[in-house]
Amino acid sequence: MPTEEADFRHGRRWALALAALGIVLLFAVGWTPLAVGLFVTPWDKVAHVVSFGLLAGLLSQGLGRHRLAWAFLLAALVGGADELHQLQLPGRSADWLDFASDACGAAAGCTLSAMVPVWRLR
Repeated sequence: MPTEEADFRHGRRWALALAALGIVLLFAVGWTPLAVGLFVTPWDKVAHVVSFGLLAGLLSQGLGRHRLAWAFLLAALVGGADELHQLQLPGRSADWLDFASDACGAAAGCTLSAMVPVWRLR
């Protein structure tokens, strides 16, 4: 029978796997024409905050709440890489406000993650 510690590690692995999948999907969908104009202003900023909040929340759960700074930094770096990636794509452009929205979402995700109990699988 698995122990509570094994269940906890299993939950962390799932959180990291979902975060990695989210990062892959972010860049994969970014290559497609579908991504151009998907959300209109100001809803595009809301989408950035929500997506990077979810990413940072998954990362903070996966890395452990004592590593919130790393979760924030990693999510913000992914946001910056996404903006730089958009410079190479036709019809897309990098935007400082998008990056700021990514960072705000990452901060919110880490904050909320610190406030909720750690996932426990039962």
